[in-house]
Amino acid sequence: MQSGPQHILRLTEAANIGIHACALLAKNPQKWVSSTELSEWTQASQHHLSKVMAKLVKAGLVKGTRGAHGGFMLAKSPREISFLNVFEAVEGPLGANTCPCGRGYCTLHGCLYGGFFGNVQNDMRHFFQTRTLADL
Repeated sequence: MQSGPQHILRLTEAANIGIHACALLAKNPQKWVSSTELSEWTQASQHHLSKVMAKLVKAGLVKGTRGAHGGFMLAKSPREISFLNVFEAVEGPLGANTCPCGRGYCTLHGCLYGGFFGNVQNDMRHFFQTRTLADL
């Protein structure tokens, strides 16, 4: 029994929350956006959103304030924040040219995929480095 379509390439939920939350903040650069609004917009639980936002605050990409009129705001201009900045704040460094099987070596003395996944990862890194929140 199949469970539906599978995806070869997928970002983690946390990375998606971070990028989407920052996109909303970039659309409202001078406004504090509440965690409730961010949670609804990203369709994330308050708990998961708060963990992601804490990482973005720690990285200096977002500033947050508590209270009735609290929320989050970008700490920098949208032009200064790349998708890679957000991704790495949430997930840690994006590896380069890594094995899709999670191995440090290939048991068949060469990659069966001909380096395809490494190329995709390098392309993704380039896209994330060159795309900023201002591009949205």
